[in-house]
Parts: sequence; structure tokens; C-alpha cells
Amino acid sequence: MIAVSEEQYSKIMKDVLKFPWVCLAEKPLGLSYKEIDKCYKLSLKRKRKIFISLNRRFYKSTLILKKIINRFK
Repeated sequence: MIAVSEEQYSKIMKDVLKFPWVCLAEKPLGLSYKEIDKCYKLSLKRKRKIFISLNRRFYKSTLILKKIINRFK
């Protein structure tokens, strides 16, 4: 799972895509269409899979953590 700031995605993804991993990245995958397109094309060239995650607030782990935190309010 790749979770870095948008400014770091271009650099990080170049390194990550060297490995035969399936990647789960948080949105957005870059600061511009151009950055995202470069990452996409590199993933195709290297035959890597990248999935973009959406709405972390609905992850089961996040929902459980929210319940735990609400106990202390």
C-alpha cells in the first residue's frame, strides 16, 4: 500500500514499479494529469497493477478505530 503525499508519488512510484508488486495507492496519484499519465504508462510498460483507493473513512479498520475513539469522548 502506497500512502505518501501527492508531491511524492512520481518519485516513489518510479521506484515501486521496479518490483513485481500489486500496488494500492491512495488518491490522487499525482498533482497533475501529466504525472498520473506517466505513472500509468510506466505501469503498463512494466506490466504492473496499480489500484487507487477511495474514501478511507469507509475502510473497516477506520470504522473500528472511530468506534474505539468515540468511547473516550
